[in-house]
Amino acid sequence: MLPERFFISIAFALLAFFITDVKTERIEIEAEDGLYTGSKRDRSAASGRATVHLTSSQSVTNDFVTQSSCSVEIRDVAYTNDGGSDTIEAYIDETLIGSFNTTSASNFGQNWNVIRNTGLIGKHKKIKSGAHKLLFKAVNTDLYGVELDKSILNLTCSSSIQPGPRCMNVSSLTSESNCIKLPNAVRKSSNTNCAEEDNVNIPIYYTGVESYKITALLPQYYPSITTMNNRKENFTNCKFASKNIWKIGESDNSDSEFAISCAADVYTIGEPVSKFCREINNKFNKTRYKINFTAKGTSSGSVEASIGSVFTVAFTQVTGSLTLEARCFGRDKIWLSLGHYTFNSGELTKMWHVPDLTWSEGQNANHIELKVASNSSVNASGKFDCLELNKRDEKGESKPITVFNNGATIIEAISIDFWWLYPKGMTIKNLNSNQEWHNISYFRIYRKIPGINSYSQLLVLYQDGNSRILPFPPSGIDWIPFGSSVIIGPTTGTSIRPYSSITKVNINALSLKMELHYESGGKATATLQYTTTSTTVNVDDISFTTNSSIPFATFRSMWVADGNADVDHVQTNRNSWHVQYGWQSLSASSFKFYRSCVSSHNTLSPDILITVKCGTAETNRASQSVFLNKSTTFTWIIITISVFFNG
Repeated sequence: MLPERFFISIAFALLAFFITDVKTERIEIEAEDGLYTGSKRDRSAASGRATVHLTSSQSVTNDFVTQSSCSVEIRDVAYTNDGGSDTIEAYIDETLIGSFNTTSASNFGQNWNVIRNTGLIGKHKKIKSGAHKLLFKAVNTDLYGVELDKSILNLTCSSSIQPGPRCMNVSSLTSESNCIKLPNAVRKSSNTNCAEEDNVNIPIYYTGVESYKITALLPQYYPSITTMNNRKENFTNCKFASKNIWKIGESDNSDSEFAISCAADVYTIGEPVSKFCREINNKFNKTRYKINFTAKGTSSGSVEASIGSVFTVAFTQVTGSLTLEARCFGRDKIWLSLGHYTFNSGELTKMWHVPDLTWSEGQNANHIELKVASNSSVNASGKFDCLELNKRDEKGESKPITVFNNGATIIEAISIDFWWLYPKGMTIKNLNSNQEWHNISYFRIYRKIPGINSYSQLLVLYQDGNSRILPFPPSGIDWIPFGSSVIIGPTTGTSIRPYSSITKVNINALSLKMELHYESGGKATATLQYTTTSTTVNVDDISFTTNSSIPFATFRSMWVADGNADVDHVQTNRNSWHVQYGWQSLSASSFKFYRSCVSSHNTLSPDILITVKCGTAETNRASQSVFLNKSTTFTWIIITISVFFNG
């Protein structure tokens, strides 16, 4: 008879079999994202368009995280080399995994942009859940060294151990306030599965606010819980705005989806394509068609109604010489000719270019008319393949304009094509040189990092009022990512994307004091201050309108899940709440937006603390109230003593 413990062992084995799920994972690690004693090199063929150059004894270290116990192997390392063979050792958590020798190849420097691969390196290693380090050390190189591009790790993990993200408890803020009526933060957020979408939206209200400050600090979990610096964009589950505004037909060299015959010469986008006539010609009833459509604009955070566009007409066949004129009707409420194009059997497709600021927001407020011109040949005709309207190509950011550079501070201004609030742009004036620059979309301020010959961005301020603030990076880290942002100024209207339009900024580049002028009226002064551990923007001299329906600042950020967020909690001097649930409005003089859980996205992007100072009048009223309360108490004590002695 088998012993009882045998059956117990079998039972536990079966239980483990059913509850343990093994999964495989592939991690790609860019060398330039790590800490290195070598130097970064720009290489167009590299996966991240950069490599890390190492010579003998130099190394590069990257962090990676697992959420369960795993077996890990270095599946491949991509590198470049132009010279003799080099020897590189690979370590995981200080354990030597293996080594590889680079291919000896010399081509007068041209091979530095030729990517080579090692294949599998060494043996696998078992690791526990948590943070780990991958290190490559150049043991022996020739005079020219070697450049590392990307490493690929294969992990085989047990998902039966699935701890959540590493989190920490944080005590409440200790600041107190003499405000009679406290500022009010209201949660107006939504949900998202895209880590690059700002779905956290928290406006803060305080009637008659006179000053407040915004402070950026390193995350509270650094370095006690993690020293990771994940900073790559993550577009998983993200939906990108399409270039296409509308399309009629399938671009399949067939006109079968169109109407064979139709009485109407007007078509509204959204109707079935079978209502659109398949043919245009110079006969009596098919010489002109009008298309009605809606363009999305600022109120929905879109540029469709502002950016220029390209109107394309394609035919499956053309008989004779068919000349068409395209006209458009939009925000100016007048018809504008886009010109004439001639189609024939050898030229079936033509494109008309529509200028910026042609279209208008509003239901079916825009029209395009296609008309047969009189110089078409007799009985000329064309059968449609498709008609479509697309946004024009964008040029992107301009070359940075140097507003100021004294070796310690650098201020640069940038124009963006296409800025989402165009034609709005701000004027930047350097008060020290009296120079001005116009149509600026944003400016950025760099300061030299204390102790090293490198610079860090501390502030970026956009024309829509959005500010991004960073502390200096920790020692040994070249840069940390932006994350949460704060709109400085009043936001009004119903725009999905809130903004506070700035028309002009006067900058004292030496004191880093900025006078902000707003399109809605009023102004404020923002002064940039910094220490080695924090960066603060002090906002005072406020004259813009604020009340219970117009916020003075709006916190913007991203939360997909704890562990994949730029913020997960908001904290006051009373308590701490999850940023996405459990509250609708909070009253306090200070609000700290932070992460309690280590995030895989923008791991070292900063916590943001917003502190509001009571108005002078309100502070006086608070002081008077305290005095009156003390006076009343003293009076009652005198009365009580008098009654006692006079029995």
